[in-house]
Amino acid sequence: MKLDGLCYTSPHTFTMAQRIQLQLVPPLISGALYGISATLKMERRNDAGYEQSMADGKCVLMALWHESIGMAAYHTRGRNVHTTTSFSYDGELAARIIPYFGSEAIRGSSSRGGKGALEELVKATQKVPCIGITMDGPRGPRRVAKAGLAIIAGRTQTPIIPLAYGFRNPYRMRSWDKFAVAKPFSSVISQFGDVIPPPVDDSPEAVEAKRLEVQDTLNDLHKALEREVDDAGCMDWDTYTGTLPEA
Repeated sequence: MKLDGLCYTSPHTFTMAQRIQLQLVPPLISGALYGISATLKMERRNDAGYEQSMADGKCVLMALWHESIGMAAYHTRGRNVHTTTSFSYDGELAARIIPYFGSEAIRGSSSRGGKGALEELVKATQKVPCIGITMDGPRGPRRVAKAGLAIIAGRTQTPIIPLAYGFRNPYRMRSWDKFAVAKPFSSVISQFGDVIPPPVDDSPEAVEAKRLEVQDTLNDLHKALEREVDDAGCMDWDTYTGTLPEA
């Protein structure tokens, strides 16, 4: 549900071919995701912190990796979760898919229009129950967190909750994020981490410490789930030391 005072539109003009695709592709993708997800055996773990935050009516920042956005859209459907997408064609496509799951996309990104997107997300913490942020989006590197979520948390004193998925034998796209698509009738484990308090402020030192804490917490969740389900698309966890290098 769109809310007053937030930006949901892109200033870009798209070609005729792109406009046709923007009409046809979103219902096809959302329909496919609904169809596949309806067949899945999903185990949900540690939902209590997320559900309590939603019940309290206070915003929580949901931290996840870009590869998980398809499953997260279905998992949190109907909860008016807000996220952000770029002004580009790809961002417009995502922004038109998301409403099929009862959520919305605030426009902007970390690479173009980033300052505006950050300001919109800060405003959104006063209006929406949950903001989902793909911390390594929009272009990676994979599973290395950018600072945006920690900045918003420090500036608004909004708590953070990580969300990870374990897919048993998924399809993995040949994209920078190794986007995961669950196979029909397969099993998926969703797991929230414990609620992480915001940094004390939005100073560079506090933001960097929180960025690393959330990144490592989320990667530890993925590490445990992927070893449990034996996901061949996971990272080389044998060499993972707890903090991934910067790009």
